[in-house]
Amino acid sequence: MFGRLLAGHRYIPTMPRPEPPLDPTFLITRDGDVELFKTPQEAAGWVEAVDVEDGEYTDCFRVNGERLELDIFKEEVHVRPTGTYDAAFLSQRLAELAERNAYTGDAPDPRTVANEVFAHQWKRRWPRWPKSLDRHLHGDGPPRIDSAT
Repeated sequence: MFGRLLAGHRYIPTMPRPEPPLDPTFLITRDGDVELFKTPQEAAGWVEAVDVEDGEYTDCFRVNGERLELDIFKEEVHVRPTGTYDAAFLSQRLAELAERNAYTGDAPDPRTVANEVFAHQWKRRWPRWPKSLDRHLHGDGPPRIDSAT
């Protein structure tokens, strides 16, 4: 029935999904991998509770240097702001891990690193859809944060 309703229609109308505000979140593993997420909630959804319990993640920061803590409640991971800021430590860790994680910009600047990692994630996204659908699902380009954010 649904297929018949769409038969002969060139475009299928869809409602655009609102994007949550960009709040870049760095997650650093004990092996030195740097993961970057658009929001702390996205990071919490990607992390597994068993890995948090095993100490797989050593540091979690917002791009402004605020430390975040990974908590587990009923086998779900939640990211909680701590209210403490350590931008110098975040910059130091990003500089130490720049070569391992293949970002080249001003490594100590978290905003530059975030933009570079977002661009790299954008290039390797999969699957790639036809241009119109890809643009609808992913936008026109990678997320970017400016220096004033």
